[in-house]
Amino acid sequence: IIHRALELLSRQPPWSINQTRTSICNDMVLAAADAMLIDALAEAQAVINHKQFESVFFPAANTRASNECTLSFQTEHGQVVGNVDRILINDNEIVIVDYKTHWVTEADTAVLAEQYRSQMQHYAQGVALAWPGRKIKTLLLFTFCRVMVEM
Repeated sequence: IIHRALELLSRQPPWSINQTRTSICNDMVLAAADAMLIDALAEAQAVINHKQFESVFFPAANTRASNECTLSFQTEHGQVVGNVDRILINDNEIVIVDYKTHWVTEADTAVLAEQYRSQMQHYAQGVALAWPGRKIKTLLLFTFCRVMVEM
């Protein structure tokens, strides 16, 4: 739910919380008063409104943002398929953002982030194949504690 809410709330122009709630209720057949939905929407809205994440959700005019981007490429070890939560592309740099919705404290994020290093390296590898020559930055955004970790 949080992933979908972040996608809808960061559209241009952004959707309102009511539009987002209605869409998610329809997509997932949830009641508007569902406690899980209410909590997820509150968390997503807190992330969207957090000043530290402004460049992720409301990037500069020269940056294109896309959500839920599928990567599929072949390596010497086999096929790699992944789904990038958010990707920001400009002429010089590509930023890959992966949302983590674990209930963790800020103190736990560095250790937990290490578990995703391989995933983020694969994402960066796939993006480099698609856009050679650009600087690539990978970020994990822990939505519950609102912490972003650069990998």
